[in-house]
Amino acid sequence: MAIRHLCYEQLTARQFEVLRSIIHLYVETARPVSSRQLSKQMNRRLSPATLRNAMADLEEMGFLYQPHTSAGRQPTDLAYRIYVDRLVMGSDVLLTPNQRQIFLSRISNEVPPEILLEQTSSVLSAETGCTAVFTLPDIGRTVFKHIEFVHLHGCRVLAIFVSEFGLVHQKVVQTRVELSQGKLRKISRLLNNELGSLPLSAIKELLLTRMREDKDLYDKMLKDAFDLARQAFGSDAAADDLHIGSTAKMLGQPEFADIDRMRQIYGAFEQKSHLLEILNSCVENDSIEVLIGSELDLPEFRDFTLVSASYKYDGRNVGTVGVVGPMRMNYPKIAAWVGFAGQMLTRFISREDLSAEGESSMT
Repeated sequence: MAIRHLCYEQLTARQFEVLRSIIHLYVETARPVSSRQLSKQMNRRLSPATLRNAMADLEEMGFLYQPHTSAGRQPTDLAYRIYVDRLVMGSDVLLTPNQRQIFLSRISNEVPPEILLEQTSSVLSAETGCTAVFTLPDIGRTVFKHIEFVHLHGCRVLAIFVSEFGLVHQKVVQTRVELSQGKLRKISRLLNNELGSLPLSAIKELLLTRMREDKDLYDKMLKDAFDLARQAFGSDAAADDLHIGSTAKMLGQPEFADIDRMRQIYGAFEQKSHLLEILNSCVENDSIEVLIGSELDLPEFRDFTLVSASYKYDGRNVGTVGVVGPMRMNYPKIAAWVGFAGQMLTRFISREDLSAEGESSMT
């Protein structure tokens, strides 16, 4: 990290201008940039010879590399990092009114949260050309609203948990003895009365405390209820769920023209637990998060960027939405789409009135 900051400080205004022009040209063409192309891009304010020297210096500093000896140069993840830090993260990135209207026209707040997230994912994939990703709201961060138990077969029971904003989680649990549906209904009523409107973190502590207390303090019904609840609200039930959208549009980009690069993207998305861990680490960030190349800390992701934003409920960050795409992306545009998606999910989940937003988008 210290080396990165040292490189940032070493860049002169001219070097950054050259680097920014190279990034813009490479994002547009997907081809290594030559000094002659760059001179034309910069309206010939600098000669090809001057630019060759500047590009050689930038390569030595780690901002550019040359894929072949006869080719031009293209940006490294470090180049994209400084570009994002200086030009994207330091300024307001906003959608146009027309783009906001496109988003709002494809989303409905009259559907369950899972469908709302799927709709948002579809819009992000279509408008950014990347693969949308999102986490369902972390069950551990939400407030318990309602639980039902359904007898399946023998000692297997389906636990259906409903969070405060209507998200439904399901988990199959194993009981010590077979419980009838009638008894499961009584247990459901008891737990809803005992635990309703409590945060799940408080519920887990309460369950552990109750289960440790003298068994004689509770009748068998209460013991069965808390034993069943402990399984339903255990660590597995609290795990986030990662959803990965369609890769079709992203695979149409030049980076994935050969079969090896296609294998790379599928290999990357197979690392689902790692991607989930990354998104979970971003959930508390109130600003747009951009992780580039090596920052994703996995070989399969070395050529990719993740742009994400958190969404909230009742003032608490509960989940993450974003896109994964090639490092060669239009960062301002994609950051604007992802940031707006996070804001709108927060408002949709909170059931805010969006009529004013729709009217402002039309003007």
